[in-house]
Amino acid sequence: MTKHKIVHGDFPDGDTREWVIYTLRCPDTKSVRYVGWTVNLEKRIKGHLVSWKSPNSYCSKWVLSLHKEGKFPTVKVVEKSTGPWSERERYWIRYYRKLGHPLTNLTDGGEGCLGYKHTPESLKIMG
Repeated sequence: MTKHKIVHGDFPDGDTREWVIYTLRCPDTKSVRYVGWTVNLEKRIKGHLVSWKSPNSYCSKWVLSLHKEGKFPTVKVVEKSTGPWSERERYWIRYYRKLGHPLTNLTDGGEGCLGYKHTPESLKIMG
């Protein structure tokens, strides 16, 4: 199997793997709390669901708070396609923020969060 390298948040030319943009929603309020992308939704969701074991992000702390109540986020695929994905992830994050959803995303999307520095305010929120 050929390993694909992600370049600047998008696939290299000629990579035709299907990707999805998905949301994690609060099971009580139905509000969107996270927007993400992946080429393997099942594996990515499993990663979110076990992230409560060592919560090191705002999203995983939210998942932990649900887990303590015996609840799990609901998942909804909002877009499927092939080729460049980063602008589409940014679009959906902007879209849900504009609607007022309390997203746990730490960035505007499309690049991951390597090198991200938390503000004192976000560190306080995360506990």
